[in-house]
Amino acid sequence: LLLEKGVDMNTITSNGSMLLYRASENKHLEVVQLLLEKGADMNTTTRYGQTPLYWASGSGYLEVVQLLLEKGANVNTATRYRQMPLYWASENRYLEVM
Repeated sequence: LLLEKGVDMNTITSNGSMLLYRASENKHLEVVQLLLEKGADMNTTTRYGQTPLYWASGSGYLEVVQLLLEKGANVNTATRYRQMPLYWASENRYLEVM
């Protein structure tokens, strides 16, 4: 209902978060799918330069990573600390994501 009323899905909160970021970070595949269908920007970064793909990769959520990649997520977006999704996946030893 809220999405149908035109809520801005790409708004970044004061703590640097956004809807698609949270759904990706928490392994909510169905929510990620819905947000993408409704036009959420998967390449929007938080104030720290993190993307939904970055957090899904670093959390080891293979299904979410696959969906984001299928939809065209940028694999080379680096955080303000120059970390990319591959770095975060390797740091946390998620070989299946790598």
